[in-house]
Amino acid sequence: MAYKPAPATKAKIVDLRNFLVPLDDRIVVQVTAEERTTPGGLIIPDTVADVSGNKRGTVVAVGRGRRDKKGKIHAMDVQHGDKVVFSQYAGNEFEFNETKLLILRELEVLGILA
Repeated sequence: MAYKPAPATKAKIVDLRNFLVPLDDRIVVQVTAEERTTPGGLIIPDTVADVSGNKRGTVVAVGRGRRDKKGKIHAMDVQHGDKVVFSQYAGNEFEFNETKLLILRELEVLGILA
């Protein structure tokens, strides 16, 4: 039985740029609530659908980058506003204004969605 994602709902993106600046190569991601629908039209909520797989989110804050052994800072590949994919076990969760957020290292991001 194949599952297809439900139509995306427009959730308000939190802007943390003036409130929180992640250190080094860390980013803050607002997790996208994923609902899935069956071919018959039944909606499977995020709590049940989260059995395995990767998660998606929007980058809401970005650190300055990774510092190498010589002290040079390497810029981040991820920018504010990018849609990213990451493992369900990656990062550390926290809540800000009842919004689920994650702090991840740039290395934990699997890809940027086009």
